Amino acid sequence: MSDVFVGGLENLDGDLVANGSISARDQVELTGDNQVEAVASDGVAGYGVAMYDAVSGDAVAVATTGAKVEVNSTGVSAGDFVTGHGSTGDAGQVTTADGTGDEILGEALTGTADGTCEVMITLGGEVN
Repeated sequence: MSDVFVGGLENLDGDLVANGSISARDQVELTGDNQVEAVASDGVAGYGVAMYDAVSGDAVAVATTGAKVEVNSTGVSAGDFVTGHGSTGDAGQVTTADGTGDEILGEALTGTADGTCEVMITLGGEVN
């Protein structure tokens, strides 16, 4: 198993195809029937986190609810709820969910200024 997976439930969806280039640890979202791509918007929860690199048309496994994973991130502290940062950051990146309506991917277990952090994926609602 990839070192992206840290623990928790081994809740992996392996029946997906990349719709574009995806890097390991990217937050991804569904873009069609069984297709995912790196999140390119701010404030979205997406579907989960890519377990390995993939190019368009390749199969890709995605960790979903209950999995503890490393995710590409910036400006995150332990305990923060995180959300997509794909349009003002890098595609597939997460940051602190702090804006009204931000959808939550999960809770950060570690922090980072720029790099990766560990997240427990909850897909847990949105910031009010």
